[in-house]
Amino acid sequence: MKDLFLLVASIFLVFSSSLISPSLCDMWVGCTTIPDLGDTCITASAEASNLTASVTFTIAGYQVLKQSVSAGRICLDQSILLQLMAEIPALDKYASKIQSIIQPGGLLPADVFSICLVTSDLTFSPSFSACFAVDSTLMCFADTCAYKGVNHLNCSPNIAGPPLLNATSLYT
Repeated sequence: MKDLFLLVASIFLVFSSSLISPSLCDMWVGCTTIPDLGDTCITASAEASNLTASVTFTIAGYQVLKQSVSAGRICLDQSILLQLMAEIPALDKYASKIQSIIQPGGLLPADVFSICLVTSDLTFSPSFSACFAVDSTLMCFADTCAYKGVNHLNCSPNIAGPPLLNATSLYT
């Protein structure tokens, strides 16, 4: 069943050719379903020349991040979070509450709404592998959250495959 889910997710994801170079030989796609966000996927390829991974991060069919990463944590910026909130009906219902929080200080607190990509165990010897997780805090007000948790996408095996990712970009 998991293989079928990854196959279906792969159909929706088609990597842009600008991200693929001759030095990229391994590619991995991992997906999970996060409450209120829906299908959340990571597509990673090795960039052995600079010991990083090219990562494309999609949430509910929207491309929210595309960049090179090394081990660590990358959180989506406020503008991407607000765009996601407007596009995903389960989050849109919180728009007025979020705007009331942002108005006084201009910033959205991470303990209210944040989504981060966590990369660990990035290795290139003898071949590329990495572990990925999505750390999400969704609409936490007072003592309740719509969702708060870390979804592990497991570690990437060394899979070579065709280019993948066809998503609507939310970043510029």
